[in-house]
Amino acid sequence: MLLAAGQERVLESVVPGLASDPGCTSRVEIANSSGRPAEVALEAHRPEGGLVFVGGQGNPVALPPGGRSSYNLEHGAWVKVRERIPSPQQGPVVAARGITECADGDRLRTVTRDPVFPMRNPWFEGEVIPAGVILLINASETPASVTGCYSGGNFYSLPGAGRGPPVFEPVCSETFQQEVPPFGSREFSVEHNGNRWFGLRTRGRSIVLQMLKPVEAGTRIFVVDSTIRFGSEVTSR
Repeated sequence: MLLAAGQERVLESVVPGLASDPGCTSRVEIANSSGRPAEVALEAHRPEGGLVFVGGQGNPVALPPGGRSSYNLEHGAWVKVRERIPSPQQGPVVAARGITECADGDRLRTVTRDPVFPMRNPWFEGEVIPAGVILLINASETPASVTGCYSGGNFYSLPGAGRGPPVFEPVCSETFQQEVPPFGSREFSVEHNGNRWFGLRTRGRSIVLQMLKPVEAGTRIFVVDSTIRFGSEVTSR
């Protein structure tokens, strides 16, 4: 989200939380890719929404040209990254990412998360992705809501519902509704009782959705399924 503030502006992005086993460590890294100084504020939250301490060198963080910094995180914490851009003629210069490392026997597994930008009312619907998990982050200070539908893959359409083409709605075998607190995050399993289709609708001004898939058995860490695209701006259903 881009916010105007006089001649300055602030670019906000989100580094999603990194779910992991107790034997894992997570951190967020930021780097200044330009030849000018940069200023970044980091705001980390637990899944319940509470703040997590980030820093040690001050917050906001002043990055010199080409400078880098790294901060350890609690498991599951996500981070809002705010970069101050001093003038309209300049663009963003700070790169950020989240990293989780897990010891699995004599191997060290590393998973990264790139920053994403929240949307208003994003949604997902489609065929079940085996072992898929949808991560939801409410990146705003106001509550958000989510509804889910598990279906066997059957749909219906009401005759005479409108003059346009028919709108097909899923026949839900099970549904759920949840409220997500300010700055809270949730995970939703796509698979449930043998369903073939899953739909998720949200209402909130600043929400991140990501489809995750597990890595090989041995540690409970997830990577992003980059083939999935989410819809946005649903005002009614």
